[in-house]
Amino acid sequence: MVNIIPYDPQAHEDDYLLLNVELLGWYRDQLYEKYNVDTEAVIGQTIEEYVAENTGNLVSLHSPDGVIYIVEVDGEIAGTGAIKKFRGSIGEIKRMYIRPKFRENGYSKLLINKLLQTGNDYGWSSFILDTPQFAYAAHGLYRSVGFLERGPYPESEVPPTLAQYWMYMEKINPNR
Repeated sequence: MVNIIPYDPQAHEDDYLLLNVELLGWYRDQLYEKYNVDTEAVIGQTIEEYVAENTGNLVSLHSPDGVIYIVEVDGEIAGTGAIKKFRGSIGEIKRMYIRPKFRENGYSKLLINKLLQTGNDYGWSSFILDTPQFAYAAHGLYRSVGFLERGPYPESEVPPTLAQYWMYMEKINPNR
């Protein structure tokens, strides 16, 4: 059974941090393998340190400014994703990740639809995101729900020295 539930710090804090380390660790590994980029040298800290310092703005989200969801499959933590108010009536999709053993079961599609529905419920007019150029499956998922490529946005958390390896996408909410 699949459940997509709001993040609960009492129940999910450790798992949420670990999911972020897994996701950003994969980014680190791919950047090194594909482009010979030492991400930890670029950001000046380990992925674990980065996650510890940079998840506070997400875990403090509360409606109507955003939410983190946890994906559970048969009681196991399978993934996560967040949506947060960006500026005005724009929402930003953040840190979508499904663990490898749970992939190819439609959970990413369920999660992105839940995030977009939440943004729609909040009355947001559009959604943006950034994703690595090498995250081909994510590109397909985002395109399948109406995201199109756009230029970089200055508020993205992607360090400027890594921006050349990223793609930026946007979806206009047809319900607004």
